[in-house]
Amino acid sequence: MTRVAVLGLGLMGSELARNLLSKGNEVHGFNRTQEKAKPLIEKGLVPHSTPSEAVENVNVVITMLSDQDAVSEVAFGANGFLDCIRPGSLWVDMSTILPETSIVHANECDAKGVETRRASDRRASPCVQRRAIGYRGRKARSLRETRGVSGKFWQSYLRWTIRIWAQHEVGI
Repeated sequence: MTRVAVLGLGLMGSELARNLLSKGNEVHGFNRTQEKAKPLIEKGLVPHSTPSEAVENVNVVITMLSDQDAVSEVAFGANGFLDCIRPGSLWVDMSTILPETSIVHANECDAKGVETRRASDRRASPCVQRRAIGYRGRKARSLRETRGVSGKFWQSYLRWTIRIWAQHEVGI
């Protein structure tokens, strides 16, 4: 069982958390509007009132927030999670932010010994515009080289992403 924190429980984040819960993962959650977590609590989500509390004992942190200001606040602001994240953890940012901001985040993670991956939408990434599957990180490695929780989680995420894109783009 993987311990995962989902930070941002809006439309996309809540569906991701629901899917992770259905697969037997221990899911911790934070949302600025705590009311959105209530349906997920009934399914087993462990709610937290701050991002730093949500990441204390997890292996993977996923942010799915509205913009780069929201990501910066949740990561670096008062009670931001980067002060509490454990070295060796993985941060997957699925928010809509600029690539330049991702680089700043990756540098911060490198300093703390945290792996980072950037799963961007089409507007933010030319790689995705070409329908290529890619990820960002200062020390990006091939999936084959990525080990442990990071590798298993990232491979599952890519399979999920490919399936969603195929359904959306091709109508499978």
